[in-house]
Amino acid sequence: MSRSIPEHGTSARYKGRQNLPGCRCRPCTRAASRADAERRLARLSGTPRSADAVLFERTLAHLRSLVARDMSHGQIGRSAGVSQSTVSQLLSGQRKSLMSATARKLVGVQITDRTDTCMVSTVGAMRRTQALYWMAHRSQTIADFTGLHEDTVLGIARGRWERTTAARVNAVGAAYDQLVMRYGDSPRAHQFAVDNAWHGPLAWDDDTIDDPSALPATDAAQPLTTEGGNVADRWLMGESVILGAEDRIQVLLHLYQWTDQTPEEIAARLGMTASAAEQAWFRHRRKERAAGRPVPWRRVWELRDKNLTKNEMGEAA
Repeated sequence: MSRSIPEHGTSARYKGRQNLPGCRCRPCTRAASRADAERRLARLSGTPRSADAVLFERTLAHLRSLVARDMSHGQIGRSAGVSQSTVSQLLSGQRKSLMSATARKLVGVQITDRTDTCMVSTVGAMRRTQALYWMAHRSQTIADFTGLHEDTVLGIARGRWERTTAARVNAVGAAYDQLVMRYGDSPRAHQFAVDNAWHGPLAWDDDTIDDPSALPATDAAQPLTTEGGNVADRWLMGESVILGAEDRIQVLLHLYQWTDQTPEEIAARLGMTASAAEQAWFRHRRKERAAGRPVPWRRVWELRDKNLTKNEMGEAA
């Protein structure tokens, strides 16, 4: 497909290009003169149209950094709103100059500006999928919420791929947010997760679940929940019931807010590690704050041997 011929009355038509001689008609000449005058004025005012050497090198360094972090030339171009060929020519050294406006667009591209087709790490998606199995969710349930095939869901959970598309990772993340707060109905799925030494959601913090170097704060394996309502209240009243994931969170929040027990004591009562209990408490506080709802706090003050100052009373509250 041949490129369109620039219109008359433009500097591009005046310059021409290969196999297209420049036009010297009066409108094209005036347009070229006007463009030259605008370039000189921009240069004199300190805002040249062409990127200077410092901005040009900064742009190249930024592009190399993005490519090193697995962004393709096409993804960079789409994020910046420039052509892929511009990015490729800059990185290959074919292009030695750049417009300032284009350079600023390229420098503004962040590693988070990815398209759904780019390849990203599956670590976070794998841990989230494993946690959903641990919560007794069936493959079909996870597939329905993600829009992925059951085989793909199981492949992600098993770590079949080190990298997958951002679309898959985002789909798993969205499904995890919807399913993580309730227990599934498949004891086989839970046992499958236990047999494979997979961890439940309380083992991971929201800030570290995507970090390949993060280690799980393991909590005890949990059997299926007791049937019936008010399970959390029944547990707190001393009834011998088995807590589901949501009931477990309710109990943990109650113990943190309304008792003077330490995190270690609370964790011991729930059969989990103190680190996992702390993560669950702070994770719930962050979610409530992000949703604009009242943030729960510990209402039981710790006794001290000295009188509290005004600042200390504020900290205690």
